[in-house]
Amino acid sequence: MLQCGLSYPALDSCEFNAGSFYLPVFIQDSVFNVKQKYFLFGNRGGVDVSCHSLQHPTETIMPQIAPIFSLLLFMLRKSLILFCASAISVCLGAQLPILERQVSIHASGTRLTEVFAQMEGQAQFSFSYNSKLIPEEKLVTVDVQNRPVREVLKKMFGESLSYKQRGRFLILAKAPKEEDKKVLVSGYVESAKGEPIPNTTVYDPNTLVSTNTNEYGYFEMKIERKEIPLELSVSKSAFRDTLMPVNPQSSSFQNITLEESPFDSLFRNSLTNIAEGAKSGWYQFVDFVFPSNPETANVSDTLYRTFQCSLFPYVGTNRKMSGRVVNEYSLNIFAGYSMGNEKLEVAGFANINRANVRGAQIAGFSNIVGGNLEGCQIGGFANIVGGDVRGCQIGGFSNTVRGDVEGVQIAGFTNVTNGPVGGVQIAGFSNVNMDTTKSIMIAGFSNHTLGKASGISIAGFSNVHVGSFDGVQLAGFANVNTGKISGTQIAGFANIAQTVHGSQISGFFNYADSISGIPIGFLSFVRKNGYHKFEIAYNEIYPFSIAFRTGVPAFYNILQAGMRFDGPSDTTRWSFGYGVGSAPKLSRTLRLNIDLTANQMTYGNDFDYLNLLNKLDLGFEWQFTKGVALAFGASVNLLIRENQGIYPYLYGDYNPQILETWNRNGYNAQAWIGWKVAIRLF
Repeated sequence: MLQCGLSYPALDSCEFNAGSFYLPVFIQDSVFNVKQKYFLFGNRGGVDVSCHSLQHPTETIMPQIAPIFSLLLFMLRKSLILFCASAISVCLGAQLPILERQVSIHASGTRLTEVFAQMEGQAQFSFSYNSKLIPEEKLVTVDVQNRPVREVLKKMFGESLSYKQRGRFLILAKAPKEEDKKVLVSGYVESAKGEPIPNTTVYDPNTLVSTNTNEYGYFEMKIERKEIPLELSVSKSAFRDTLMPVNPQSSSFQNITLEESPFDSLFRNSLTNIAEGAKSGWYQFVDFVFPSNPETANVSDTLYRTFQCSLFPYVGTNRKMSGRVVNEYSLNIFAGYSMGNEKLEVAGFANINRANVRGAQIAGFSNIVGGNLEGCQIGGFANIVGGDVRGCQIGGFSNTVRGDVEGVQIAGFTNVTNGPVGGVQIAGFSNVNMDTTKSIMIAGFSNHTLGKASGISIAGFSNVHVGSFDGVQLAGFANVNTGKISGTQIAGFANIAQTVHGSQISGFFNYADSISGIPIGFLSFVRKNGYHKFEIAYNEIYPFSIAFRTGVPAFYNILQAGMRFDGPSDTTRWSFGYGVGSAPKLSRTLRLNIDLTANQMTYGNDFDYLNLLNKLDLGFEWQFTKGVALAFGASVNLLIRENQGIYPYLYGDYNPQILETWNRNGYNAQAWIGWKVAIRLF
């Protein structure tokens, strides 16, 4: 009992009985000199009205506040009336449709009017019909227990009547004339417990005409009129599939009972739980692209067709069953959706396949395959495969594969593969592989692999390989390898790797944790088995010079600088230069040094003219204790100057013997034999 209302001082109340819902409404007013009113809703929609009067004392309310209190009561009363009216409307609207209300009728040779009266009383509605259409004196026999009104009427009148609900009335009218080529098949699908099973698929395996039960388990479908009996298939997940015999010569009504399949239910629930737990961005995308309908979810059989034509998904010759059909040839005017394809599929916009595809797919925008591809895909924008690819993918923008690839991928922007790759990948921007790669990768910007890779990797900007790599990496800017590389890295700027069995060639910098070959670049650093020496030296030109050697003993880079002070009033003379060298090992503690360097010598801040000292050093390095070595040797020097330059006196305490002097084309050259002694650290 829901009661609403306040009374002051005299109340009239109306109690509405809507099924099991009772709603008292109180209306009064003598304070505002409003006459008493009764709201009579009548007996409509199963609502019974009873009214009675109530009296409440008013002496307890102070005269001073009575007007204010009365105003508040008036406003509250208006709000409650609106609420009550809304509640009644919701209560009535929530009732079952008349045709789905259950009745129990046990009649044998009983007048139709008596049967109608029983149905009206049990289901709380009224029939409305033309007595000329339905003779009231007709005797009927029907025996049902807790069955829908629709089913009882079908048993009494077959398909001769049509039904329409208007409020609490069920209007009976003559059914439209059946089409010459179509018959109506209808009925209820229930469980063994008599419970309706909604969203059950009923379909014809031959024509692929299908329908699904509504929330009350009821279905209707039109099929071709035939003389040969046929069987419709009835499928629902967690229930055993059932065949429904039908006589297609005339319309018919029959109920279907499905038996639960514990194994099927357990299997499907397990798969559902696994899928829900494993959902990632990819799975969510597939769920979005592969629309699911009851036919696809309920039917477990795979159907086959030679040819299908679609305008849109589910709008085509395979109808709503397209998600369960494998075709040999498919023509999708705009877009098509199917279980799979065997030979050729063409679409103006998109081809969408839930499972495997063999043969060729051509689409103006995209090809989407949930399973494996064996053949060739050509998409104006993208190709997406949820399984493996054996063949060729050509995408105007991208190719995306969740499984393995063996073949060729060509994309205007990017190729992305989640599984192992073998073959050739060409992309305008990047190739991204998340597993083992054995291929030739060519990208306008970058190649990325995660896992063991081998082959040739060519990129306009960079190659980034997380894992080992066997082969050749060629990049316009940089090659980066976090694992072992067996082969060669060539980059315009830098090569970075962990373990290198081969060579590194770069325009500027090479780094390796260890290397068995030779790094060639402006600057190379090898952490473990590299050659790193810091040198403090004295030679015939500079009493103090420093140098840093880095690389490997077979080939290293030299960065060096020197300084000389000739007195407090003199300007500093200094040099800076670069070179390369090699230090073959002669014994456990002795190496031979062969260095070639070039140093620009300056006087103060004068950089205007060429004053280049070129040196070929031949010497020895004796490691007399750990981390410290003594180096000494001779050098062949060639000094090249511009004639118009002003140069200070070059030599210090030692004046070498000038072997040769040249003066040609504005340049002056001198050659002599020099020497050097140095201490090297590390």
